[in-house]
Amino acid sequence: MLKFFITCCTAAILFASQLLSAQGSSTPAAKLSDREKETILKSLFTELNAHYIYPEKAELVQTKITRNLKQGQYKKINSPIAFADTLTAQVKSILKDKHFGMFCQAPQMQQAPDSLQQAAMALNWQRYINRMNLGFSEAKILDGNIGYLKIEGFGPPEMVGKTCSAAITFLSHTDALIIDLRQNQGGEPAGVQYVASHFFTEKPVQLNRLY
Repeated sequence: MLKFFITCCTAAILFASQLLSAQGSSTPAAKLSDREKETILKSLFTELNAHYIYPEKAELVQTKITRNLKQGQYKKINSPIAFADTLTAQVKSILKDKHFGMFCQAPQMQQAPDSLQQAAMALNWQRYINRMNLGFSEAKILDGNIGYLKIEGFGPPEMVGKTCSAAITFLSHTDALIIDLRQNQGGEPAGVQYVASHFFTEKPVQLNRLY
């Protein structure tokens, strides 16, 4: 049994949802039937139409991918991984959204208890973010009393808050501040909010909106 997932993020949308459980053998090498491919596509269209921030683009995906199906473009694609990769490339080209992606998950990952998965993910995340000083990988004062802060990721405030505040406090007497996000990998919205809170008064400021 294989599971297909879709992840998509553009401007103000972030979601990850299960598309289907495709019947077959127990490894990603299993072959997809034509009916399973159609089921995957129907689920893809349902998710995009229900959640994508630009409805007109979701409709365009459905129109073009349905046309591809009728033209037999997926007839010879029997590998779940190849099918996911093909759809990712095609849908990404339609949406012009580099964050779109589809993938299939191996059974052994599905069968692991949720608690073990969460513990493993938490440990991996902790190791990853520790290597970049909890996301605040560089803080220095440039010539002209200009502060420079490189942020490579936004962790939860309870984890990174002290490090964040220390870095910003170190730069608090500079005349200007450069915040470098060019290699930022994203992260927790609450982490973004915590960083921004150092630059605003107590008056509420809308930073973003999630759909």
